[in-house]
Amino acid sequence: MLVHAKLSAFLIVMITFSQANSDLVRLEDDNINGFITMVIRVCKGYDDKKSCQNLLLELKMVSSSLSEMRCRNLLIAVLKNSVSKINIGMIGVREDTKLLEEVESNMLGLREDTNLFEEMMESAKNRMIRSMEELLGGESSNHGSYENVHTWLSGVLTSYITCTDGIGEGAYKRRVEPELEDLISRARVALAIFISITPRDDTEHKSVVSNGPSWLSNIDKKYLYLYPEALK
Repeated sequence: MLVHAKLSAFLIVMITFSQANSDLVRLEDDNINGFITMVIRVCKGYDDKKSCQNLLLELKMVSSSLSEMRCRNLLIAVLKNSVSKINIGMIGVREDTKLLEEVESNMLGLREDTNLFEEMMESAKNRMIRSMEELLGGESSNHGSYENVHTWLSGVLTSYITCTDGIGEGAYKRRVEPELEDLISRARVALAIFISITPRDDTEHKSVVSNGPSWLSNIDKKYLYLYPEALK
């Protein structure tokens, strides 16, 4: 009888554990499915959907808590990740620049390119940090908050494109171009997420950043626009 009672108790514990584990797996699956649904929704209006989805799923691999995030928090996570990418990228570029200085004949051009790169990266970082501070201010964003964040995020994208176009052809550009292409992709995704969290209206498109630069591509111009009612 004692052996039977112990066996019964053991079976009850195992069944309870199995049920609890099953509930956890189901909850985890629900969280993952919810995150994937959010990713699909955010990337729906993004031209390069695959790139957008891959970037957000990459963040999911870094932090499991993203499964339960709202789009606002997801945007903050993307911005934090982008700032980290800039910091790491700048360290690598500075180290490689020292090597380039030993073989580069046009030192003036190299210094100008280096200064432009670092200036644009610092500008982008500052705008993302200010955007995060505004977003962390709470859910009750007003007209000014939306306008500020959209202006700053648009400025981040403009900084990257200015840097890409401004750096002269050569070894330095070949070194930083992959970094800039990755950052441009992240900036576009950040803008896509931001637009997804703003109220939408069918009124005419109006740029928050008036008279955007004429050299900006049509794809990037799209991310500089919001519906005017979304800012009210």
